[in-house]
Amino acid sequence: QVSGEVGEDYVLEELSKAYPSDSFIEILKGEEGADWIQQVKSIDGTVIGEIYIESKNTKIFRRSWIPKLQKDMEDRKITAGIIVSRNFLTDQQGLNAYSDQGIHIFKMDPNVFVMPIGLIREKLKAVYSKAQVGEIQKSDIPKKVFEFLNSEKFKNQIQQILGALKSHLDKIDGREKYNAKIIKQDRKLIQEVGQGILKTMK
Repeated sequence: QVSGEVGEDYVLEELSKAYPSDSFIEILKGEEGADWIQQVKSIDGTVIGEIYIESKNTKIFRRSWIPKLQKDMEDRKITAGIIVSRNFLTDQQGLNAYSDQGIHIFKMDPNVFVMPIGLIREKLKAVYSKAQVGEIQKSDIPKKVFEFLNSEKFKNQIQQILGALKSHLDKIDGREKYNAKIIKQDRKLIQEVGQGILKTMK
């Protein structure tokens, strides 16, 4: 339980930093539901959409989480739902993100889950704006959001984001390895110089 709560706090902290204008409504222990509802707000503070977020910092990913989250979303009339998980199912190992029955599942890594949630936020804002000017009915907002989240366009956008992030992270890893090598060489050089000075002083 403590491990799970650490995961929840970590995800909430990262999302709060990334999207400070949003509100995060905690689902209290003992209540039915996920961990939080992320309320996306307009400039004037109006809630224009909600994202249901479940955090799972466990060793085993359970398929039963998905239909449970779907039911909770239906009960609360929330269209967008995600799971941020430390581990994936066996057949999904090696991935950073995937979809299952309309639920998007991301690795518990801010480089992975923060930006896709940003895509969802922007879609919520765009659909809300269309409803405001009468391009669509307000009652159609949930349908439009659901269609977007289950579209190939959204899946491709996520893959593009993750691909670009992986490329940058690989470059960072390469620089870190190179810098570590240089530092090791410098330490060795300093040690050799120091030993040389000591020898001349004997």
